[in-house]
Amino acid sequence: MSGDELKQQEVEYEYPYLIVRLTPGFYARAQIVFVPDTTVKPARKALTLEFPQPFVEGRLTDRCKEVLIEVVKHEVRRTQYRMCIVFGEADCIFVEPDGATRFSDEPPTFEIQLPSGEWVNIKLPPLEGLRISRGEHDV
Repeated sequence: MSGDELKQQEVEYEYPYLIVRLTPGFYARAQIVFVPDTTVKPARKALTLEFPQPFVEGRLTDRCKEVLIEVVKHEVRRTQYRMCIVFGEADCIFVEPDGATRFSDEPPTFEIQLPSGEWVNIKLPPLEGLRISRGEHDV
């Protein structure tokens, strides 16, 4: 792969993604995109994390998971918004403004019950782009 191709490359998977509690009852979802270095410009708005090899065989590496948790802890302390990193269908971590974390096998869902009794999933508004470089945080 040439240097120019690498500069255009970003890694995109269904997971992980970030849920941000902006106010009680109002949440936003941010997709997480990994780029190999700061020269890569993501094609869309997302939380962008510089990490050269985040996945091995389609699975988020333990080290990348650790870095992502530390970065989100920093952002939660800075913004005072509760956040949840969703790593998979039954794998997430909630991060509180006081620094507390709680792993769970029940990621947040956003469903409403219609008058008919049917449950429907609502789409969360996207969070504006946020770019984070590993070098900006002590991780």
